[in-house]
Amino acid sequence: MAANLTFFQNTSDFSIESFTSTSINVVGMTPEDSLRGKVTSVLQLAASQQSISSVLGDQSAIGSIHNSEERSTAPRCMEETRVAVQNELYSWLLEDTEKFAPPAVKMKWVTGPAGTGKTAILGSVAGRCHEEDRLAASFFFSSLSTVRRRIKTHLIPTIAYQFASNARMTSLRPFILCAIQTNPSIFKLDLDTQVSQLILKPLEKVPIFKRSSWPKAIIIDGLDECEAVPTRDGDGSNPALRQKVDQTDILRALLKASKTPHFPFRILIASRPEQAIRKFVEDNESSLEETLQLDEEYNAMEDIKLFVKSKFKEIRRDAGLPPEWPLQIDEEALVRNASGQFIYAGVAMGFIQHSRTHDNAQNRLALVLSPVNNISNESENPFALIDALYFKILKQSPDANRSVQWLWQIQNDLDGDHSRRSPMKRHRAKFITDFLQYNDGEFEELLGSFRSLMKVPELHDHQSSFIFYHKSLFEFLCDPLRCKDLYIDYRVRRNWYMQRYLEHCASTSFISL
Repeated sequence: MAANLTFFQNTSDFSIESFTSTSINVVGMTPEDSLRGKVTSVLQLAASQQSISSVLGDQSAIGSIHNSEERSTAPRCMEETRVAVQNELYSWLLEDTEKFAPPAVKMKWVTGPAGTGKTAILGSVAGRCHEEDRLAASFFFSSLSTVRRRIKTHLIPTIAYQFASNARMTSLRPFILCAIQTNPSIFKLDLDTQVSQLILKPLEKVPIFKRSSWPKAIIIDGLDECEAVPTRDGDGSNPALRQKVDQTDILRALLKASKTPHFPFRILIASRPEQAIRKFVEDNESSLEETLQLDEEYNAMEDIKLFVKSKFKEIRRDAGLPPEWPLQIDEEALVRNASGQFIYAGVAMGFIQHSRTHDNAQNRLALVLSPVNNISNESENPFALIDALYFKILKQSPDANRSVQWLWQIQNDLDGDHSRRSPMKRHRAKFITDFLQYNDGEFEELLGSFRSLMKVPELHDHQSSFIFYHKSLFEFLCDPLRCKDLYIDYRVRRNWYMQRYLEHCASTSFISL
């Protein structure tokens, strides 16, 4: 057929991955008419010049994807650590769901208290799946990140975006894009509807033999950090209650998808054992794979020993310390204090490693191992050891309370809730530093010893933002029983911000910013 396909003229920014032309004999219909009828919807979508990026990318949380720039500082498992648990999860994700009768259970929950390494483990598993072309989608919630990574609104669009962008899933792409073209308001509808129209119905239109070769792993981390979608009408409803409802909505929608016969993926979800999540899992136990409890099933002590030993080796090399440092008794004490929590080991070793001289490294190790008198013991507070570590690090500032004030101003807290969006969140580190400090060098003086707690861009970097490594830091700072004299009431923090803002308004030096 040598038809002149004029309907391709003036189109751009699209491609046809595979194409089949079928001729049918209808009186008065030319081959061109037949072909036109077969592909009208596809060509209309292409002619609209809407790409995956413009259609789905604008509604997605790209920073939540496992290998995004936003997650470049996220923790990963050090080589030769957490190997057994990674292998277990990886093997489960790769099991062929179509070989099981009755239908396989396709959703699994990984849980453990703060600091047990959930994010590092899932990040490492996602990386391995990606390298081996077995990752279909990932989403890492973070209460310390941009608003798109903190609410449920962008979860399903982000998963659909990754499906449509995957080079091995091109047969699914046109059906997802057509679903959006058919119902452009889909992104404003509830999760069940989004799952149905953006994922399940498009999947149903793809032949099973094409689905069988797709990557099958979907990894979602930090569900407990998913916050309530902000209300526009100020209805006064309880944010904590709405947060639980939103988290349950996510689990319900994903479980419904996983129970659909033509859904070929396996979903791995990690979170702390929060009450609403735990209840949902217990209520749907028969529809879920057996829960993996990190703190009970995998003893991280040996892995922490490997991690600590490796970090001390780096510190000795970088600081020129003798091979006999540290004493074995001190190394063992640090591992013992970690109590199976990688967060403690990571913060402690980061604090020691960011010292400037070998004397400082030795002093910092001694500080980490020293007791803190006014912090509650483990029987009263399960976070006592990490609390004591945070307390020691923050007290290294020459003005600890002013440093904490800065930490709060950098983080979102202006609405009285540190996890909400604030004007400070919209600016780069350079802007925030210039806003907060009265004199050059004040930032380094107040926060210079906190590099184990946050990513601090270099002085010449005017584009990057601050990134806090651990949600638990602000959980510590917002509880007066835990942080003691470092506690600053949100009204005091808000008043300090307003005072600083007014000072800048009265100064011409800030206009250039």
